[in-house]
Amino acid sequence: MRQHEIPSVFNEVVCKNQQAEEAKDFQFDEGKVSQSIMNDFLYLEYSFSTSTKHEISINGHENEGFYFVYVWQGELSMNIENGKSYILHPHQSALVYDSGVKGIRFKIPADVRYRFAVICFDKSQHQKPNFNDSFYYSFKKNFCENTDTLFPVFIGHPYLKLLEKANMLSEISNDNVASELMMEGLIFQILGLKMEQLLEYRQLQDSEQIGFTSRELAQVHKISEYIRKNPSFSYSVDFLCRETGFSPSKLQEVFKAVHNRTVIDYIRNVRLEAAVELIKSTDMNISEIVYSIGLTSRSYFSKIFKNKYKCSPKSFQEQFRMKFVSA
Repeated sequence: MRQHEIPSVFNEVVCKNQQAEEAKDFQFDEGKVSQSIMNDFLYLEYSFSTSTKHEISINGHENEGFYFVYVWQGELSMNIENGKSYILHPHQSALVYDSGVKGIRFKIPADVRYRFAVICFDKSQHQKPNFNDSFYYSFKKNFCENTDTLFPVFIGHPYLKLLEKANMLSEISNDNVASELMMEGLIFQILGLKMEQLLEYRQLQDSEQIGFTSRELAQVHKISEYIRKNPSFSYSVDFLCRETGFSPSKLQEVFKAVHNRTVIDYIRNVRLEAAVELIKSTDMNISEIVYSIGLTSRSYFSKIFKNKYKCSPKSFQEQFRMKFVSA
């Protein structure tokens, strides 16, 4: 991934001001721009602040195509080809179908810190239009069937499943074919998760169910991250309800929707993942690991570990150490 440290001026093909002459002087006060070009995708990541107002225009297509936008920081104002404006909050993402090859625009106010990424992909020039089994045509068909043709964009609530994949994609440096393949694999997963969210949202609409508010999802994200960073804490439903402001039933409902797990199962899974990391990165014995992740029974730990990883913790540890020594 090529990173250009700021201050620097954007390439006008990728990003420009409303006035062409202003684009030449568009500089950030601090931040960076990262760009990665692959066979099927263009990945752009921005992290910056600027002391003056600007408009960023992105047009990464020669044909009709899609833009996926993910926001980590800042409230991002986005305009699409139909002239409609949308606000993306932190951890929200948008999927935009650009049929007129007009691109998307972001209005950047002064003195606001932003971090966001854009993935561009379009119809291959080498592909026949009737090749309906291709990824692009299948993706386009599902998107258009489940969105308003007059407003070809889907945002939805913050979708925590996307956060991990977006973070992983951001951390990869595209400097060889292996990293490029990993980036493309993650991009396919991200697009799949966004399509999954769209289809679930449509099902909720069809069944007239009510979704969750941004505040509720933000609370779940906050407490989920706390659990992940503090697996050894002795959690109770009462504690989690106090921290989130949810009733016990609402807590279970939102966790199930976000993580596809109950609260207890989520905590158990976090502890098991923490145990694996300790096995890989420390010389602790199994008993020490059990207590360090908040459990007291080694037999219970061995049971749930084997259910998840299909071997005992001791066997897992021995196999890892053998592989490490042989490597």
